[in-house]
Amino acid sequence: MPMDDGQARKGGSRADRKPTAEELAEKAVTRFLTGFNCAESTLMTLAEALGHGGDAVPSVATGFGGGLGHTGSVCGCVTGSIMAIGLRTGHRRAEDKEGKDRAIDEAAAFLHAFEREVGEIHCRTLTGYDLRDSVQFEEFRVKVKESKCAGYMRAAVRLAARQMDIAE
Repeated sequence: MPMDDGQARKGGSRADRKPTAEELAEKAVTRFLTGFNCAESTLMTLAEALGHGGDAVPSVATGFGGGLGHTGSVCGCVTGSIMAIGLRTGHRRAEDKEGKDRAIDEAAAFLHAFEREVGEIHCRTLTGYDLRDSVQFEEFRVKVKESKCAGYMRAAVRLAARQMDIAE
């Protein structure tokens, strides 16, 4: 495929460039709106951009959706992003205290940035719904998932991708 002038100036083909934070955000939202939960969609998209993948990536995040098992606790977009930050910066050996400290610092920085941008980190407050209640959950799926949660996901993915320097 021939390169356009913008690609030539950047020194490579479209496949060689980093995705934009907005492109990653939209990929996550598409996954979310087609069946994956908030934590799965966020983690899958960011992990893929980091070069990680496989069946374990969405599975490990499944229980984090809806604010940790639909309890309304910390937003799944936040937990999915923090898991991706751990993939990028976390320690792999018990004795690697620097890696552990770095991951904790990066997670805290992300959490504060998300809270600054969105105003809150708790699913129940962000959505206004108790997802453990089947009637409220159904109303959430119809009224809130696309209108509110997709925006929170866009914010989380953009912030995390830029923080990890995996997007333009």
